[in-house]
Amino acid sequence: ELYVGLEEYVQEFCNKNSYGYTTTISRPNVDTSSINGFIDGLDYHSNGKPVEIRDYQRAAIQHAISKERTLLLSPTASGKSLIIYTLIRWYEQSLKRQLIIVPTTSLVEQMYGDFADYATGSDWKASEHCTRIYSGKEKITDSSVVISTWQSIYKMPKSYFENFDVIYGDECHLFSAKSLQDITLKCEKASVRIGTTGTLNGTKTHELVLTGLFGPVEKVITTKELIEKEKISDININCCIIKYSEEEGEEEGGERREGRRVFIHREGRHRAKAGHLRSQAHKSPWLHWPENHPRGRRESRHRIHLEENHVVERRAAGGLAERQPSQEGRQAH
Repeated sequence: ELYVGLEEYVQEFCNKNSYGYTTTISRPNVDTSSINGFIDGLDYHSNGKPVEIRDYQRAAIQHAISKERTLLLSPTASGKSLIIYTLIRWYEQSLKRQLIIVPTTSLVEQMYGDFADYATGSDWKASEHCTRIYSGKEKITDSSVVISTWQSIYKMPKSYFENFDVIYGDECHLFSAKSLQDITLKCEKASVRIGTTGTLNGTKTHELVLTGLFGPVEKVITTKELIEKEKISDININCCIIKYSEEEGEEEGGERREGRRVFIHREGRHRAKAGHLRSQAHKSPWLHWPENHPRGRRESRHRIHLEENHVVERRAAGGLAERQPSQEGRQAH
């Protein structure tokens, strides 16, 4: 047996080797104009203000509806949650029950919050249509849309998944292969399967497995294209190379991990980092948190104050948002 998502590979193999090929898999015959009309009638909002859907998001939605099985490859800040929101609204028209699987609890809340935000201009309420499931939450629900971590439901019996008609895997490259297979194989009635991911590099699940479970990869847009369209900020990387004396190099010794720890905590290294950030602070509104900052992995005794009036942070749902930092939030290495 092969996963349905690998159908194109089978077809390509048969054509290449002059083998006969037939399939019973059917695709919906949906007119593009009807999809566009539906999209235009959703009245998207963000932070209480009307927003325009982007051309590549519209194309991704049209592709997903026409193919029913696909893996949408689209980077962070491209607005994947808006694509999923539009799709759940589309399939709710035909009373389809939908399951959205995400890898973390924070993404459950983020997805739910994004849906509520996009719908502020309509009568549709996320609180009435969506149920969130993660550790400590009730798993049995009759909501038309369920948003859950895969860890919370992969051990549920097959009967739990029988009523789902549509399944989404958001950031599916972070899923455990075995758990993802268990869930999708239990969803036997789910003819619509749509995966979304920002990258296929370093995936915990092999790309072919993801393709098989969801469908062929569709590249929605790239980070480079988003920058060129001025949808996200350009990237400016400042490298700070610190040269150590021969004496300091000889002091490293011992295990590699211990040597790295010694260098990380050198006073001279911290002074150099602090000086470099001071010199660059006026050039960028971005605040950098190194790995050993309390906002990162470890507490550090070395901080400098960046004299900034505000901090700009990227939202996963796409676009930029401003916030006023706390006194502590103005501190960085």
